[in-house]
Amino acid sequence: MKPKLLKLLPVVFALSALAGLGHASRHMTTVAAEVEAVVLTEDQLQLVIDSQRFVTRAGVMPTPGERDAGPLLNSYFAVEHHTPLASPAPVVAWWAEEEVANALRCQGAPRDERSTYLRCVDTLPDGDLSLLQTLLEYDTWSLTASGPLASPPNRQAAEEALGSAPWLNLIPLQHLAKLRIAQGMRRGDVVAALAEVRHLAELTLTTEDYLGLRIGLALLGIEHRGAEEALRLGLIQPGEWTSRPDEERYALRDAFDGMAAMAYGRAPEGALARLLAEVPNPVGLCETFTAGSEWLRAHRWMAQHRWPGEPDLEPRVRYLEEISASGRCDDARLMVSWRAQDQDIQHVRRLFIDHPHEQWWDDVWRQDEARAAREEALAKLPYLRFYHLSEALLDTLQVSTIPGSS
Repeated sequence: MKPKLLKLLPVVFALSALAGLGHASRHMTTVAAEVEAVVLTEDQLQLVIDSQRFVTRAGVMPTPGERDAGPLLNSYFAVEHHTPLASPAPVVAWWAEEEVANALRCQGAPRDERSTYLRCVDTLPDGDLSLLQTLLEYDTWSLTASGPLASPPNRQAAEEALGSAPWLNLIPLQHLAKLRIAQGMRRGDVVAALAEVRHLAELTLTTEDYLGLRIGLALLGIEHRGAEEALRLGLIQPGEWTSRPDEERYALRDAFDGMAAMAYGRAPEGALARLLAEVPNPVGLCETFTAGSEWLRAHRWMAQHRWPGEPDLEPRVRYLEEISASGRCDDARLMVSWRAQDQDIQHVRRLFIDHPHEQWWDDVWRQDEARAAREEALAKLPYLRFYHLSEALLDTLQVSTIPGSS
């Protein structure tokens, strides 16, 4: 290379570095604006508070009793986890099989405004659903007191070390509810079927699990739409069955959406204090804390190791920190892990980082220690880490539903 060109190399490198830093700076400004944009507005926060107040005053949430349905139910559901964890295989009930799920999609049935399964009631599989009648004898449901989630030492240690809790996949409960309503329509005992589905929904709402809250709400919707169809077909008469009013189900939905949104990083400053001032015991507080704490530990680490000029992620985790400090959720499954901050950096691997030919839900990928070490190293690089991780950090903040939008 010619001497004159050699003299220009430092200048070229300097200009390239400045251009790169400028690009990173602009990118961080964009990230900061997008992080701020996910915060709930005043109207959205007020909707959450109003919904919580309504749910509390109306007594929409059932009060847990002492007769636990867990020993009867828990073994039917598969254990899900973000990392491989030895778990007993579930007892596969006929209503939880994939063939039943396919049948409930009613492929080929004419499309209309009804729920999909109601378009082919007469062709849905039939079988023993007496479990639902048996469940009428129970008034609460613990997912962890018995069955595969009953915490043996090794499972509890894994939860605390990984900051991630296994959960039971309760989605097949919706299949069970739909099949029972269809069965009631065919057999002429619709009122009994609706009562059993309502009770199943109420049991599910006592699980103290965020997925359980969402599934319980979905079951109330299944009951409501089943009653509408039975009335349309003349299978029940007006006044023979009363579903939960729309305003109760919608308030419950907005309360759940709002609590999850705040737990996932959308809480404005002072949100918890405002909520508790008006609703001393909000529904879903601890359930959504557990869900959010799985995802925001990487954000907390970034906030605590922030370099000048980097976006500030600390406000996004402040709500969870306030819940932790309040002592209200000391029994939440991941509270001990949340308070042990020394392993926060490891949660960078749980972000939705886009890797070519790799899928974030693949257990093998999650256990790739070389990849994990690479992500953790990148997370420690000032400024450039936001260029690499920003989309993943934002995705985690945006996974929740904004209250009032669903």
